[in-house]
Amino acid sequence: MEKNKRLIDILPPKKKSLPASPAGGPAEASVKAGKPKLVRSKPPRALILAVLLVLLFGGGALSLQIFFAKATLLVWPHMRQVELQERIEARTSEKTVSAIDKAVPAKLFEQEKSLTRFFSASGSRVVDTKSSGTITVFNKRDVPQILVANTRFISQEGRLFRLSQRVTVPAVSGTVPGSLAVSVAAAEGGEEYNINPSNFSLPGLVGSPLYTLVYGKSQEAMSGGSKKTQAIVTNSDIQNARETLAADTTKLVKDALLSLIPSTYTVQDQSITTRVLEASTPVKEGAALDQFTFAVKVRAQALVFQQQDLETLSHEFLLESLKGEERVHEETFRALYTVRSIDMKAGVIFLEGDVEAAVYLEPFFGELKNSLVGKKKGEAEVFLLANPAVARFNLSLWPFWMTVVPQDPDKLELSLRLDS
Repeated sequence: MEKNKRLIDILPPKKKSLPASPAGGPAEASVKAGKPKLVRSKPPRALILAVLLVLLFGGGALSLQIFFAKATLLVWPHMRQVELQERIEARTSEKTVSAIDKAVPAKLFEQEKSLTRFFSASGSRVVDTKSSGTITVFNKRDVPQILVANTRFISQEGRLFRLSQRVTVPAVSGTVPGSLAVSVAAAEGGEEYNINPSNFSLPGLVGSPLYTLVYGKSQEAMSGGSKKTQAIVTNSDIQNARETLAADTTKLVKDALLSLIPSTYTVQDQSITTRVLEASTPVKEGAALDQFTFAVKVRAQALVFQQQDLETLSHEFLLESLKGEERVHEETFRALYTVRSIDMKAGVIFLEGDVEAAVYLEPFFGELKNSLVGKKKGEAEVFLLANPAVARFNLSLWPFWMTVVPQDPDKLELSLRLDS
């Protein structure tokens, strides 16, 4: 009986197809077999992208605000101008800057220089040089003949000569006339007296028997006679040489002195003195020379002080004039002094001048930070406007949408500005 059994597959019922709609599309089924099924729709891509961007930028902005937020404050303080008039002394006896004595150290530098130079003579005169030579005087008398100095002898050419000194010519000896060689010089200067050997007579014996008994002869030509213009040294030449050489030596010694002084020292024109120690020439006025020498020796001294010492002392004057917590704006500091007088012997320079600078009350940045952190920007600006030390300011927050100064003082950057 079991062999006659058959296996029958049980299949689920087939869905009935819906009749086609008149439009030819699938017929809408209003009734479905079994339990109804929920259909889920996918969100648009644009919406997803927008959400992601919001999350991205919102998170980034939040990160910037939390981790990188900062505030920058530039502060220009109130300033006032301080102007002082001071009188001080620079002394060689002072060793350090003294605000009490109003004095700074001074130092004396010294240098000497000598110059010798040739100068031309500007004067002139006619110089006569007399011709001279030797005449042999003959005496035919039986007694010696005395001739006084300046006894005249005239040559056969008519040139007059004079005996240089008193002589005695020996008397005749037998038939040989007495003779004596004597020195004579022309009565006038000039080359015309440079005559050749000649015969001479004595005009003082004219009309006397002695005229033919006493006479002279020269064996050699006369020489040395001349007449020429000669340069001479005048008093004006000597004075001009003195002034010119003194000026040149003074410049030389001043330049040498200045080269010795270090650049840290201040040299005023009034603080340099010069003195001529020597000024001389070996010639006198009227000397017949084309050139002459002149020598000068000059000493220069400079009494100087260091500019840094002057500024240090002036700065102390400024500090004494400050009020409370004021500070000096160093870039505006000026100290201008002039020399009133100098006592080189005492080693003192008397100066007077003006000291000026802008001063300001420096804000206490530590207290300022603690007062500003956590404040809204508007509240912080009101607080700064009320601060007597602040002339103007510039407060900026970052990122730009921040409206509150960060709570962390380290994120508040303060900067003092002294520019205008």
